[in-house]
Amino acid sequence: MENKSKFFMHAYMYELERFLGTQKDEISKVSLWLDEANADRELKVYFKKLIESVFNKIPSDTDIKGVVIEGIGKCDIAHLQNIFITRVLLPEDISDQIKGALGRSKGRVYTNPDICLEISIDGKLHYEPVELKTTKKDAIPAPVFNR
Repeated sequence: MENKSKFFMHAYMYELERFLGTQKDEISKVSLWLDEANADRELKVYFKKLIESVFNKIPSDTDIKGVVIEGIGKCDIAHLQNIFITRVLLPEDISDQIKGALGRSKGRVYTNPDICLEISIDGKLHYEPVELKTTKKDAIPAPVFNR
């Protein structure tokens, strides 16, 4: 399940970035600063609503045929189409039980992520922490896909 999650996250995040490119007017309304402090709470809530209500899986019309991850292998996109995000957890929503599972699954001490995706993979729940970052260049390096 761990590798399936990695393949899913590569394709999902790529498609999410493409989708967000069509939402620039909406995103520009999200405040990232409060006085002089970085206040990303509004951004976290924006992503929670967006993912849970609009974009909880890899779109069925994706042009991705498969995902290749160096050192892990390849996965056909058809094997990822039945995976979906059931919830987006904000830091205060992450229970001690989930924190423990995240620490064990990553083989390290738990750190508080910006958001945590609860993903249904083959009927089992998997938790994937996500850190929200901004870039100065308007680009994120793309993973390798079979098209």
